Amino acid sequence: MNEEVNLRRAIDARLSALRLTSSMQADILRSAHAKASPQIHRKLSVSLAFALLALLLTASAYAAVRFGVLAFHADQAQNDTYLKHIQEIDERVESPYAVMTVSDAVFDGMSLSLALDIEHVPGAPSVYLYPHITAQTGGQPVPAQVHGFQAEAKDYFLGASSMGTDASTGIWMPLRGGVGETLGHFNFDAALLADETSALPYGVATEPVTWTLTLYVLRPTLPVKETTLEEYGTPDADGSYSASMEDYAALASQALEQGILLTADDGDLSFFGYNQPAPAGIDPARWKAMNTDERLIAAGALECVDQITATFTTEAPDVFVLSEPTTFSLGEDTCTITSLAATFARLDFALQVRSANADKPAAEALASGEGHWEFVVRTTPGEALCNGTSMGADVDGSVYHYAAYTLTQPAESLTFIPVYVREDEFFWSDTYTPTDEDMQHAFTIPLS
Repeated sequence: MNEEVNLRRAIDARLSALRLTSSMQADILRSAHAKASPQIHRKLSVSLAFALLALLLTASAYAAVRFGVLAFHADQAQNDTYLKHIQEIDERVESPYAVMTVSDAVFDGMSLSLALDIEHVPGAPSVYLYPHITAQTGGQPVPAQVHGFQAEAKDYFLGASSMGTDASTGIWMPLRGGVGETLGHFNFDAALLADETSALPYGVATEPVTWTLTLYVLRPTLPVKETTLEEYGTPDADGSYSASMEDYAALASQALEQGILLTADDGDLSFFGYNQPAPAGIDPARWKAMNTDERLIAAGALECVDQITATFTTEAPDVFVLSEPTTFSLGEDTCTITSLAATFARLDFALQVRSANADKPAAEALASGEGHWEFVVRTTPGEALCNGTSMGADVDGSVYHYAAYTLTQPAESLTFIPVYVREDEFFWSDTYTPTDEDMQHAFTIPLS
């Protein structure tokens, strides 16, 4: 049984894009026949060719029916450590409204990725599925957060991410957006949350983590209407449309007053939920922290009719965590890396830049547009792909940075290359080529 599982995993990881045509089959057989001279060798070659053909056909058929995490994380296809941590789950959960199958998962010690198949039950009413995640490690609950829920079907793409509350987007079944698909392949991402003492938003597990993924099945209690930007936006000179959040908020509030559940043209309810005012009796601060599904239930637009739940356990791989803050010189300024964590698939760090000039703090230079420090990140081996950064002024006059990167190989070392960006210059770390002057302040941290 283990051999079969290992073979399936290897085939899925290495041959997931393979498609064998009739001409390819003929080429295999012709090649085997042409290179054989004595009869016994011809038989052996043809047998070998058929064996190879059977393996390729099996791989092709298996890849065609199985939708795994690599379909959404193709940049990890050459990351052997990532491939070794793909864990098959194959758990199917049925409800009267939809059927969810968790295909496989990867947990890198900080973040979780799942591949899901979700199918609408024939004859069931249209429902909105919203994800929630909980985690336990060492027998204790730990906070976790949904930060991505993407669906991919024919002519259809849905994406969401969030740094505060859980994913702001659920999905309709059948899928909306002009497609009407009853079956979709989905990628689900979540992460453990750090405690309040960490400068990083995500936490690290040192023991196996038991996850519980729950899709809340929500049925609309109001008529559903799709809207487009053309309905509430302002036409621009080039023929496109633009609108502010206030424009959408006004339309959303008006729709709810009229007893209508308003969605974007792809079925997204996040803006509708976000722009609703707090109902009477709900504290505004609590309302602000509520997820989209909680808001729409409280507003009377949706009702929860079922839950689809899957539970599974992942191991905890080794994660490098910076043991103490590290400071390096930027000439007149200094940079302190306050937190850093690196897995085989991701890198997160937080740092602060301080100015030696008390009359011109780094935060003031940033606010005035005079200039600020950015950082190019390089790893050995592999490469670091920037997922997102945030930057702002701290109360002590320093400038803080937080950044998240995808690693396509486990990194042995990490190099920060400071770049001083003046005024409103455009800067994108993934495309910038550091100069000799930039490299003078470069600083390398071993990740072991």
